[in-house]
Amino acid sequence: SYLNNRYQEDAKEREQLAQERKQKYDLSLKSIEDFTNLVYARRTKAAMLQSSLKRMAPKDELIQRKRDYDLAYSEWNTKLQTTLFGIRRLSGSATYSHFENLVETQLRRPFSLLDSCLTDAYDTRAGIRSKNQFKCDTDALLQVTLDCSYAISDELYKFAVIDHQAPTADKQ
Repeated sequence: SYLNNRYQEDAKEREQLAQERKQKYDLSLKSIEDFTNLVYARRTKAAMLQSSLKRMAPKDELIQRKRDYDLAYSEWNTKLQTTLFGIRRLSGSATYSHFENLVETQLRRPFSLLDSCLTDAYDTRAGIRSKNQFKCDTDALLQVTLDCSYAISDELYKFAVIDHQAPTADKQ
C-alpha cells in the first residue's frame, strides 16, 4: 500500500526534522549556558581578587586569587567568540547579532576597566609599581558588570525559551 508507505516515510522525515531542530535548540541553549558561566566566572573571580586586595590579604591568598582571575580572564577571551556564534545560531542570523552588540558595547568596556584597575592594584601591592596609576571605583565597576551580565543573560534566556520554544515532534 503506497499510501501507508508514503505516510510512514513522511512521519519518519518529520521526526528527523524535529530531532534536528531540537539538537540545534539544545546547542544554542548550551551556548547561552557557556556565556553565562564565562561572564559570571570572570566577575566572581574579579570580586574575589578585589576582596583580597582591599583586606590586605596574605600574599599566598592574593597570588592565588590573581591566578584564578587571570584564568577566568583568559577563558573569557578564548571562548567568548565561539559562544557568541552559538548564540547567533539561535537567532538564525548569519551576521552580527543584537546580543553580540550588547556584549561589545555594554559589557566589554566595564570589564576592561575593571581588569585595568585590578591589575594596577595588584601590581602596586606586589611592589611592581610604587603607586596606583588609576583612580578606580572597583565596587561600582563590579556592580555594573553584575547588572549588565544579568540583563544580557536574562534577555538571552527569554529569547531562547519564550521566543524559540523547544521544538517537539508535533510542532511542524
